Amino acid sequence: MTDNNISMDISEIQAPEKTDTVVPSKVFIVPYRDREPHKVVFTQIMPYILGDSNYRILFIHQQDNRPFNRGGIKNIGFHYVKKTWPEHWKNITLIFHDIDFLAFKKDQFSFDTKHGEINHFYGYQHTLGGIFAIKGGDFEKTSGFPNIWTWGLEDNVLKERAIAIGIKIVYPQFLHAQHNTKNIIALWHGWDRLINPDIGIQKIHYNIDSLWTMKNIEWHEEKIQDKVWMINVTNFEVPITTNNQAVKNATVQNSRINRIFKSWRSVRTNNIPRRRGGGLLLKWGKK
Repeated sequence: MTDNNISMDISEIQAPEKTDTVVPSKVFIVPYRDREPHKVVFTQIMPYILGDSNYRILFIHQQDNRPFNRGGIKNIGFHYVKKTWPEHWKNITLIFHDIDFLAFKKDQFSFDTKHGEINHFYGYQHTLGGIFAIKGGDFEKTSGFPNIWTWGLEDNVLKERAIAIGIKIVYPQFLHAQHNTKNIIALWHGWDRLINPDIGIQKIHYNIDSLWTMKNIEWHEEKIQDKVWMINVTNFEVPITTNNQAVKNATVQNSRINRIFKSWRSVRTNNIPRRRGGGLLLKWGKK
């Protein structure tokens, strides 16, 4: 699965200490940074939704000062699972789950799949974002996400990689992000997403940038509550560095956009939960 021209230090990652003796059948991988209010709500609602099922929730927390790397952080979630349950990871169902969307009721999603299929529960069908389930063995076969700095394309690339190797994407319980707002809980956090408008240089690495191009990954784990862990990622290296001009351009442009948006919000007179299109919208963040 690895390119002979790529140096790979993944095998050097130290397996974390065993946190318990039960092997989960489902592991939720939640990319995380600076979303404390969302984490509080997530850790209250998800245990209720999941009940007594055999699961783990992992918040994969990028702790450094670099731009957020969603693809890399989700890849690290997989590496953690593989190192923690080395004899079982292939059959564990991985649920990649955005922190700002939650099921509205119990049994809305199965949060499960089978080998050879990706079960997409929420998001947009042209990409693999939102909420979806994939077996650990299948995720490794795809080579995972590209490690793109800032936000953009990593979900699209994973879908293309899955289809290219014959993994089927199914939608038996799918909710479209635009048309099913009444059936999902959305946690709003403002327009502070760092979007990269010029990712051409990063796209050059499409065919090689993956699980296998990550090096020097370091983390420490912290138990939040029963079945819920924070995996604090303190270091990782990928081929594209944050000195890349496209990343710098995105940082400057989004800084300007965020300042404009925050100025606009300052004239708003309320910051209370509200409904949008029939759906529950919980609004967070500073004015």
